[in-house]
Amino acid sequence: MDVLAWSAWTGNAIALASIGYTWWTGRGTKQAAAAASERADESLHTAQEAAAAQQRMADVLEKMYEAQERHTTGALRSQAIAPGAAPSAPASPPPWLVERTGAGRYQLTNAGPATVYDVHVAAVSGVVRLDPPLPEGDSWVAGTSRPFDVVASWQTGTPQIVVTWRDAPDGAQRRWERVIPQ
Repeated sequence: MDVLAWSAWTGNAIALASIGYTWWTGRGTKQAAAAASERADESLHTAQEAAAAQQRMADVLEKMYEAQERHTTGALRSQAIAPGAAPSAPASPPPWLVERTGAGRYQLTNAGPATVYDVHVAAVSGVVRLDPPLPEGDSWVAGTSRPFDVVASWQTGTPQIVVTWRDAPDGAQRRWERVIPQ
């Protein structure tokens, strides 16, 4: 075998080895891409399941809140008269409605049929702040609404609002406490 034949065989062997190497690495790249795509699909599916579970949990909590609110309203209506107190008309249900109007933005409305007096609004936790503070001691005619923002931090927990008022200017003070809807 002469030198030219030997170099031709060597060149062909190197070319075949290069083709084999290229095929092998391309195959590995395709397998890695397929595995990455599969993992991404699994992650997306898991994230969608988590979001659906959170929505179901929020729906259950809202139903629990509504049931508790109905129970509390019913309990207020059926409260016995305190010893020594004169009988009076049963207390009307709290007239308040809190609605979310935007991110961190809410509106408190006197949804009752009459004017309420000496209205005070506060947040339960010292970590939650109503901004701007709602006027203190005002009378709110039926349908009056006041916007406010809830400024909270990660330490807040569940922000709550407390409203105290009187049904008559010289009437007994009443209290209503509610979780601020998220």
